[in-house]
Amino acid sequence: MKRTFRASTGYRVPDDTFVYPLLNSNDIKSGLPVGLLDDFSMAIGEIEAGSSSRIHVHPIVTQVTMVLDGHLDVRLRDADAAEPYTVELARHDAVLVRPGTFLQLINPSRFPCRTLYVVGPSYVVDIDSNGTARYDDAIALDLGWDELAAMEWQPAQLGRLDELARARREALERIRGREHQV
Repeated sequence: MKRTFRASTGYRVPDDTFVYPLLNSNDIKSGLPVGLLDDFSMAIGEIEAGSSSRIHVHPIVTQVTMVLDGHLDVRLRDADAAEPYTVELARHDAVLVRPGTFLQLINPSRFPCRTLYVVGPSYVVDIDSNGTARYDDAIALDLGWDELAAMEWQPAQLGRLDELARARREALERIRGREHQV
């Protein structure tokens, strides 16, 4: 097994930011045995200058977002907050986002913001041969904060947690099956 890890080629994710996988054994391009690190994964993120992600939520995983370079405003609405709130992050600051928390990454500066994402359990995204995500641990929403509040923070897109957990297990089975085809 290799001992040095380098972030792979990045790609735009459904929340409209960029991710560069770094250490995720559920990513067959990582060179790691699938399932080696089921407890966590890491990736580098980039939020373009003056832009923001779509509001999204991770129903199953916990994510730590740490700013490596730049400035980031993280807008959150968790179970403990009646209203969304903003956490401002500077270089080497981090925020912990628990499952079910709505979040939006906002880069108000003129420069790109680079982040480190540490996710537990290990992040799962299953992309088919056409480049379409069949499953993703993040659900990117086409809703604004006011619309989410009007829906009482229960958007229909989330589905039931047991259905999401089943879809995640099935995605992992497909990923692990493809490892033997590479």
